[in-house]
Amino acid sequence: MALTSPARVDAPTVTPALGGLLAAATVIDSTDPHIGYGVEWFTFNCGTAGIAPGMCEVADGVVVDPEKLFSGGDVVQAPPFAVYAGIVCDLFGRTYDAEARARLAGGEERVVGRAFYQALFLGLGTGIDPVQVGADAAVTRDTIVDVIAELEQYAGENYAGRPVLHMNKETATWAIAEDIVSPSLDGTLITGQGTPVANSPGYPDGVIFLTGEVRIWRTPVDVHTVDAVAENQAYALAERIYAVGTDCLLAYAGTEIVPAEPFSVDAIDPDSVEAGSTNTFTVTGTGFDGNTRVRINGEYVDVTVVSPTEATFEYTAPATPGTYDVRVSRGADVVDVPVTVTAVPPVPTVTAVTPVTGPVAGGTSVTVTGTGFREGA
Repeated sequence: MALTSPARVDAPTVTPALGGLLAAATVIDSTDPHIGYGVEWFTFNCGTAGIAPGMCEVADGVVVDPEKLFSGGDVVQAPPFAVYAGIVCDLFGRTYDAEARARLAGGEERVVGRAFYQALFLGLGTGIDPVQVGADAAVTRDTIVDVIAELEQYAGENYAGRPVLHMNKETATWAIAEDIVSPSLDGTLITGQGTPVANSPGYPDGVIFLTGEVRIWRTPVDVHTVDAVAENQAYALAERIYAVGTDCLLAYAGTEIVPAEPFSVDAIDPDSVEAGSTNTFTVTGTGFDGNTRVRINGEYVDVTVVSPTEATFEYTAPATPGTYDVRVSRGADVVDVPVTVTAVPPVPTVTAVTPVTGPVAGGTSVTVTGTGFREGA
């Protein structure tokens, strides 16, 4: 019997996993390109009301505020980030759009949860300060009931809407085993008081955190394909933009979360180089990490982060003298510091003058050779 290749069929459809951040949030599919710059809104949902005396005498035991207090709202932000999935397969005379979309759909939950957590706790510009509730110790199965109770109480005292509890899948398993979290009819998780639970695998161990209602804006999926015929390879990339934000509430219990060091740029050295020359620049400041980027006139250059206070990059200055804008940023940080580097004309050098003698009366044509000569200098 001759050997033959198996039939190539479309991949079977898989059942999406239950729970997670996408299930607990309000997801808004949008074609607005401004989502790529983030989303922000103004909220009054945090804070408490007061007690004021009415028309008659205050009843015994009722404590009223000495005066009516007024406070402003909060601007909260949903930082943007791109989510992608890339695949490479044998060409086989076809493209792999559907497969790239399937891989993106399968991995979105994990990476969106991780990005949301990083935006909240690692200083990426949500505009919300986290509040620690309870002791600075990792959440365990033995402490999970008390931790969730404290967070639910905190939400009741400080938030007008329905909050969301966030934990990873391992921690959610403990909560289910202790009968404080259970699946609802649609497969999402809720506490006994009806609080939605986002059990994202992208969250860290040992921490449960609490937010206001979560809203997710996302663009349609774009698929880009390239066929490398000489290599018999087909490449497909599926990606979309997300902006994930929550209302003004943010509290956590568990191991202390250390925010990212504030980002700043103090100086760049050198700040003046010869036009056309290649130089290594040193940037000093604070908070440099793997998300640090440098753009010169809108183009990114490779950066080496030496330490949290120092980064270096190499750049060949344009041949035309002038001032070139260097912008240094860290991830989704709102800080983006412009520093100028001026490319100056090279210092002229003279290698020969011919002839070296001539008549006193003059009139001899003299040729000077060297480098760095320019018109009008």
